[in-house]
Amino acid sequence: MLKLIAKVNFSQQLKGFSFSSLMPYVHSKYPINIHHYRLILLTSSLILLPTIFLSYFFQMYSFLYFSSFWLLFSGYDLYSVYLIRNYERSYLAADHPTLPGVVVYPNPFID
Repeated sequence: MLKLIAKVNFSQQLKGFSFSSLMPYVHSKYPINIHHYRLILLTSSLILLPTIFLSYFFQMYSFLYFSSFWLLFSGYDLYSVYLIRNYERSYLAADHPTLPGVVVYPNPFID
């Protein structure tokens, strides 16, 4: 999603797995526009919601449990969107390096 929405090249992305939260992650090496950051965080949840309803409708319960499990872990993303809801579009955002959440910076290129 970083490549599609925020135009961040693959060489500028950090990919890995967090053993403390048992979650894979992809981070940008530098802060991105806060509007793009919100879209990236919401995309995972918005993609998973229809799959939950479709798997329930078609009685694919193993896929329903799997999708619900991943939607539960996207709670950190929704929490980050909640934290940055009052910032203007000119700000920059980056994932916190060690904790769940976001770090917001004022854009130094805009007065």
